[in-house]
Amino acid sequence: MHPGSDVSYMNLLNLPFYPLCLSAFCIYYFRTTKKTRRSRIESMVNMSSRGVDGWNNYASTLDKMWSRS
Repeated sequence: MHPGSDVSYMNLLNLPFYPLCLSAFCIYYFRTTKKTRRSRIESMVNMSSRGVDGWNNYASTLDKMWSRS
């Protein structure tokens, strides 16, 4: 038996572990990102846009935009 064959065999056993971990991490990341994006969109859609409440929302949004720059 070749002296380095044990090391090569162990490397072959560890090879599938990395893609499995990477795919699990990607699935988790994309699910949480999608959930966050949906909740942000829903909060924007649920803002009232008429009357006094609408004006307050519009004014606060403009104020936030101007205070960033």
